[in-house]
Amino acid sequence: MTSDPPRLKLKAYRSKKAFEEAWSNFRARSHPNPLFIFGNQKSGTSAIAALIGACTDLDVSLDFPREILDPTVPDVHRGRIDLQSFIRRNRLSFSRPIIKEPSITFLAEALLETYPRSEAIFVTRHPFENIRSILDRLGIPGDRESLAPVDLEDVSRTWMTVLDNRWQDVEAEHYIGQLAGRWVAAARICQRLDTRVHLVRYEDFELDKEGVIRELARKVGFEPLKSIEHLVDVQYQPPGSRGRSAQEVYGSNLDILIESCWPLATEFGYESSGQVVSL
Repeated sequence: MTSDPPRLKLKAYRSKKAFEEAWSNFRARSHPNPLFIFGNQKSGTSAIAALIGACTDLDVSLDFPREILDPTVPDVHRGRIDLQSFIRRNRLSFSRPIIKEPSITFLAEALLETYPRSEAIFVTRHPFENIRSILDRLGIPGDRESLAPVDLEDVSRTWMTVLDNRWQDVEAEHYIGQLAGRWVAAARICQRLDTRVHLVRYEDFELDKEGVIRELARKVGFEPLKSIEHLVDVQYQPPGSRGRSAQEVYGSNLDILIESCWPLATEFGYESSGQVVSL
């Protein structure tokens, strides 16, 4: 009796995993008042969510698997899919007491209306560094006049919804302008949210990771149960390349960021101008 070829074994394995995921999602029930971790992609939401979970011994949803494969947040934002259908589609992710998925930042107001007993943490990051980190993640330089099709060959559908924000009515033609518009949109949402939302700057978190995490946990009503000293330097997302000035990263495109982001960035306490920020 011959064994199945590796290709058929892989197909069977993937089918089994897909069935198990679908069944788990079907059986799951949304948590009545989860803690939401909001913030733009690459702003530190993964580290903060994971560390709060470790500190409080609570389960965390770190990104929505179904959104990674088939992003639907833009359709919810446009009203093509209603929020309850989106929650049902991601029931397993919504079943945990701590939920982090950067794309749902742009549904934050509707989610907090749907979960009136929930609290949230909103993570901000210096816009020039936040956008630099996104570009590093996608392997795209920041100083191009425009992007060619070859630059986008390895960009997934999900990351294209981060790079191209016309679904949020960002009208900029330049790719840096699109990313700047996304940062501004997230920051404005943060400003509109109510007192259930606790703001933390990524830069302050980096200065005292365990202290900030324990303070945030208490603010949202969780009990810090465990030390996370051994976890604070774990890399929860692929690292970017630091050590360059904003001028080196963006070239003349830095003017786009200064014009788009800087007035709002100062309202979050960012004091250095783009020309002297070391990324």
